[in-house]
Formats: sequence, structure tokens, C-alpha cells
Amino acid sequence: MVSPDEHVLVAVSGGADSMALMLCLHHLATPLRLTLTVAHLNHQLRGAESDADEEFVSLTCARVGLPFVSESAAVRKEAESAKGNLEEEARKVRYKFLRRIAAQLGASKIAVGHNLNDQAETMLLRLFRGSGPQGLSGIYPIVDGLVIRPLLDCSRHQILRYLERKGVTHREDSTNRDTKRRRNRIRLELLPYLADLFNTRILESLSRTAEFERETADYLSHKAEEAFLDLRVKLDDGIALPTKGLSSIHPVLRGLVIRQAVRCCRGTLKGITARHVQDIQTLCRPYRSGRRIELPRGIIVRRQFDDLIFRKGSSAATLQFCYELPVPGHCVIEEIGLEFRAGRGKFSHASTLPQSDTLGKAFFDAKLLPAFLVIRSRNAGDRYGGPRHKKVKKMLIDAKIAAQARAELPMVVARDAVIWIPGFQPARAFKVRPGSHDCVVVEVRQRKKLETEMGLSASISCGD
Repeated sequence: MVSPDEHVLVAVSGGADSMALMLCLHHLATPLRLTLTVAHLNHQLRGAESDADEEFVSLTCARVGLPFVSESAAVRKEAESAKGNLEEEARKVRYKFLRRIAAQLGASKIAVGHNLNDQAETMLLRLFRGSGPQGLSGIYPIVDGLVIRPLLDCSRHQILRYLERKGVTHREDSTNRDTKRRRNRIRLELLPYLADLFNTRILESLSRTAEFERETADYLSHKAEEAFLDLRVKLDDGIALPTKGLSSIHPVLRGLVIRQAVRCCRGTLKGITARHVQDIQTLCRPYRSGRRIELPRGIIVRRQFDDLIFRKGSSAATLQFCYELPVPGHCVIEEIGLEFRAGRGKFSHASTLPQSDTLGKAFFDAKLLPAFLVIRSRNAGDRYGGPRHKKVKKMLIDAKIAAQARAELPMVVARDAVIWIPGFQPARAFKVRPGSHDCVVVEVRQRKKLETEMGLSASISCGD
């Protein structure tokens, strides 16, 4: 955890764990050639008690000759402002303070006092929450090569005995006795119960499980990273994952790959739950094109033909686009990252009649189409096949496509008729049929995929 000549910032609250950590590192400082600085954050959560903690740590440092740095933070006010959990906000503020002070002092390590009991409590809390291997990995001994936890294999009982032998006092946080808090109930009631009736070495057993889960999570993370890099297609404003590729890998890796994609778009997985990942996986099922899921922090995951598209959300209500598509020819719809291509072909027998695949390709009777088509966003009053045909709005509602996704669906239009929406069969009045010999094929693909595929021709043959 430490190397000779390193500067270590020691986080000390005044409690038993952090006092034992400070004392232990102080005794090791000379043989290991360590430079120590003690840091204390006054969270201002317990009034005079919090101030007394700060004074206690300051006086102890003066007595043993260790440099001392402290600050105060109105954690409760910040938690209310952020509408977050008080304990979680306190943790964020504390680590932000520690990292900042370490950077200012040039400290290469931050030592904190988590112990074996903390590990067991964390494991049980996450087990009750239904966590997977990553969550059940518990508290890591080293984080980012910066935060270290030297006492993680020591029980609270060992720590208290150590302080008693050394004749060192410590402060008790009165909130640690409040059994309304789940962690305190686990500490004061559940763990003693489990130790008495099931396993006297429950702390060590849970710690071993956490270590095993860390190894499992590390292996799965490595395999998921490989799968993600293999499947990922970079877009200008997001990431695409092919649904076929996702469906071909193990469900455990599939979920981790999805989490990787979300992290790339958001920068963090904070607030992303197993339910979010499960909902995204449902988009891989057949006939989900056009469906979308909105994640916290404005990330939208949309099924677009054969791909899942992860990108930061934009207002669907204001999304408008309109492009001409020559026949033959192609056009790029920058707003939604798609490229359309149109080609001509012939066939001679009804038995060779080409079939549309709904998601990416549609065939039309050439004599019914103008020299160019239009690819645009949906307009009020659009009808699928022209006047007197079914309204596009009703068709999308019947298909249970979310309102936010409808504005992003491209309409392939001939004169005043919508003749195809990818994901649907082409409009019956325009589709190729027996008796027609010339056809027009319209194909749509993700732009980045088209750019990387080799051998694409300007015209697309329908066969003969």
C-alpha cells in the first residue's frame, strides 16, 4: 500500500478506527521513511460534539508531533441543496476534501480507517439490496492507487484492544448508537446474532466472500471491456451497439457491456440500477425498433433498426429534418445519424419478387415513384400511403412507440404520401408487386457502419 519516502495523508475523525490508523502509521513512519499529515473534516452535523472531535484530533496531533489540517463543511445544507442522502453527501464532501488536500500537499496516498466490521456491514447491506459481483466486492483495499485502507483485515475488537494496550483514548460518535439507521442495526444487532447462532467467524467469512467477488468482478469486467470494444460503433454524438452482437454474448456480459456504454455517455454509473440495465436489454427483442428508454442525467437509449443507440438526449419536440433522396442516390440524415440509399433493379418472375425486411430495406414499384424521394421528420396529418389511408400518428400509437421517439423516426415520402417508415412494412399502395418489372430499393443503415463497410456501390441491385 505504501512505498518508502511517500507522503501519506491520514484521514482522522477521532473515532477508534482512525485513531488506531494514525497511531499505527506513526510508529511505522520511521522504518518505512513515510511523511505523514493528518486531515480532519468537521461535518458540522452534531454541533458542539463535532467541534469537540476536531479539537481532540488537533490536540492529539500536537502531542505526537504530526502536522494537522482541518476544514469545516455544512454537509446537511449541501445534502438538502442537492436533494441527496445525507450520509452519501457527507462521504462525497469528505473524499473531495481529502483528494484536494492530498494534491495541495503532494501526498501520494490517502489512508482511511475502514476495518473488517465495515467490510462485513457493507457486504450485508449490498446483499440485501440484491447486488451482483461488483457490489458484493465490498470495500476495496486500494482505490485508484491513491486511497488505501491498511486496517481492512483488522476487526473492531482488535482495534479497541490495540488502543487499550497503547493507552490511547478516542471519541465516540453518538449517531453510531442510533438503530434507526440500517448500518447501525446490522452492526449492533444482526452481526452479533449471526456470530452467536451461525458462525463465530462471520466477519472473516464475509471478508473472504468479498475478496472472491472482487476477483470475479475483475475478470468479468475485463471480458466485458473486450466485448464492448469489439461491438462498439462510435457515433458523432454517442455510441451504437448491434443488437445481434449483444444477444450473442452471455447475459452477464451483456449487462456489463450495456453499463460500459452508459458510462461512456454519462461519465458515471451513479444512479443506474439493475432495473435500468434490464429495461435496456428488452430493447434487443424483436420488433422494438423506435422504442426508447430515458436514463437519469439525460441519456436516451433508443432501438434503431438493428442497433441500440446511446446518446445524450435532445428535445424530440423540436427535432426537424428534411432531405432529398435521388433515385438512384443517397443522403445522410445528420440529426439522427442515418444514411439512406436508393437504387433501381429488375426482376422477371413473381417467384423472385423481393421481400422487404422492415428494419433496413424496402422495395417499391418504380413506376409509382417520382425521380426523387424525400426523407423528413413526421408532419401533422401524415398518412401512410397517401390521402384516405391510415394516419401515421395512429399507426405509431397502435405500435406502442413512445411519443418522444416519434419525432425521431424518418419518413420516406413520395410526393404527399409517406411510403415507408423503417421498422414497418412499406405502404401497400407503393410496394413492389407481381406484374411489376422495375423496382426501387431503399436501404437505411447507421452512418458509421456504412462508412466502415467495404464495397458499397452507388446503386443497389434487386436481383433478376
